[in-house]
Amino acid sequence: MSGSLTPPPATPCRLCAGNAIRVFGMPVLGRHDVGYWECMQCGSLQTDAPHWLDEAYTPDCMMQDVGIVQRSVLLSLAVPVLLDRLGIGTETPCLDWGGGNGLFSRMMRDRGFSFFLHDKYVANHYALGFSREEAGTTTFPVTTAFEVLEHLPNPAQDLNDIFGTDSDVVIATTQVYRGEGPDWFYLSPDNGQHVFFYSLRGLDLVARRYGMRLHTNGQTHIFYRERPKHLHYGTEQIHAMSKALSDPAATLQDGLREMQRHVTQAPYAHVAKDAQVLLDRLRGARPASAPPHKRLHLQIRRTPANPLVLIDSVFFQLQRTGIARVWENLLTEWSGTDFARRLLVLDRSGWAPRVPGIAYRMIEPHDYADAGRQRRLIEQYGKEEGAGLFISTYYTTPMTIPSVMMVYDMIPEVLKLDRGEPMWAEKRTALAYARRYISISESTSADLLLLHPEAAGRISLAYPGVSPSFHVLPDSDRQTVRAMVGAPQGYFLLVGGFHEHKNGIALIRALANMPAHERLPVVCSSRHLTPATLGELPQGVDIRLVRAEDSALVRLYNAATALVFPSFYEGFGLPLVEAMACGCPVIASDLPVLREVGGEAALYIDPHSPGSLIPALQAVRHPETRDRMVTAGFGRAARFTWRGMADSVRHVLEEEVDKTAS
Repeated sequence: MSGSLTPPPATPCRLCAGNAIRVFGMPVLGRHDVGYWECMQCGSLQTDAPHWLDEAYTPDCMMQDVGIVQRSVLLSLAVPVLLDRLGIGTETPCLDWGGGNGLFSRMMRDRGFSFFLHDKYVANHYALGFSREEAGTTTFPVTTAFEVLEHLPNPAQDLNDIFGTDSDVVIATTQVYRGEGPDWFYLSPDNGQHVFFYSLRGLDLVARRYGMRLHTNGQTHIFYRERPKHLHYGTEQIHAMSKALSDPAATLQDGLREMQRHVTQAPYAHVAKDAQVLLDRLRGARPASAPPHKRLHLQIRRTPANPLVLIDSVFFQLQRTGIARVWENLLTEWSGTDFARRLLVLDRSGWAPRVPGIAYRMIEPHDYADAGRQRRLIEQYGKEEGAGLFISTYYTTPMTIPSVMMVYDMIPEVLKLDRGEPMWAEKRTALAYARRYISISESTSADLLLLHPEAAGRISLAYPGVSPSFHVLPDSDRQTVRAMVGAPQGYFLLVGGFHEHKNGIALIRALANMPAHERLPVVCSSRHLTPATLGELPQGVDIRLVRAEDSALVRLYNAATALVFPSFYEGFGLPLVEAMACGCPVIASDLPVLREVGGEAALYIDPHSPGSLIPALQAVRHPETRDRMVTAGFGRAARFTWRGMADSVRHVLEEEVDKTAS
């Protein structure tokens, strides 16, 4: 049994020295073909050794950081709250590492905090006179490093400089890598400056390496010593800081209140103090004139896009599997239409795909552990934006805004899985709250009605589609893929792996009971499978693990002898349609929903009887049977289009939101 491709290329991780394998490639700065490597040990993502950095830090590339003002404003509101929760006063020397032009340091000094700047590469414009060298101390109990860690070409060495300040607290921001693909916005290939992307495991490794603990909300990360050397916080302060970190919206509200209090009471006090320090330095301590008597008026004004349909992108925060594909294609189909102007996507911490022509509002990550608060937040955002209708990519609800629920399946209810999970509790809430339902198959509609008869008359059907990117490749490409996975005679493809309801184990058991000369290797595309899991499976079957984004999945479908889909339950069965569009025969469970999708184009087996797979595995290799299945599959796949689904969903949403508006 084999646990990997044959053999996968590997390179040492620049953080932990573990083996990193190449997961995709893309052009950087429009001219460098760069590989991206995921570490099998710490889970972080990194580019090839970044030889292009001199080009990446030219003025043209630097000017692409158009978010510097917003980022500095938000941080200048949040950081004082976090410091306050730890009991850190304004007199404590703080060092902003990699602080660029000094805007954040200037803002913090204007608030009275003793911040100093360090940046070797960017000219200091806003905090002149308050660099690290001008601080009068070499001890900084607090170091901040905002949007810095992802720029470090050699984090194992470069982090020594940041943590070498001997600080008790290091506050950093960087987006956490959770297995995203080449479309992840944070890769930022156009400016070429982001070269290392930390997983949560990687950040925890950093904390432990420097004898610290880590608290994080997925974007802001606080490293701290449990026993501080310079500060005086204790368990209660750490708990208060952690609570503030886990609730960014409330923290910003607290920061705004503190900012307003400061502006009202002493708007120029600390500005004048810094001005005096600089004038004393420049003029030899001659007295300076008093600052002008002015009052600074702070006004925060939002101009809402006033969309009518609010879409919660929560699923993109959780996974990048089939449901994410559904919504990304829906947004793409709506882009450029009149309907797009009626939409606003609630973007959970940047996880939503950016589709041109679609409006977004960034909000905090979802937390199923505090569903009540999530409902209040959705309601708040919806009211602010004038939303008349709400639909979630998964299971979230507002409080009073009418809701349409998209129902993908009834898996936990039908299979009687643990329904005490907070996610399933939220699903029950969403089902009870919704005014209308959109089901992705007739079979799912039937299950919904059986379990919730009150939904009768309020269910509409919208079949998912298949992207044109799923198509037949030249035979030479198919042979190349087979050679890459070490299966020149073909292989059986599993999509979804060995999750309980996916039942991938049935294929392994069937092959184990076939004569050795009839067995083909199994290629398994699953994000959640590990080589350790393979060791628990029946022996004698050659299994290859791959991790495939859509482009790689197209190649795997094309080269496969057949897609084997022995699932116990599905809401639709998108892999069947994708495989058929690629000319790949399909062997699937004899379930109503899979017959609804596959029709006469698939071979059907009993998912509870692995032995029933054996005749199908043999039959699909016969040329006549195979040709018939491929031809029928093309006709079947043509019935399912994203345009068709987008039109069906749009019709329901427009109908419901117009009711609200009238």
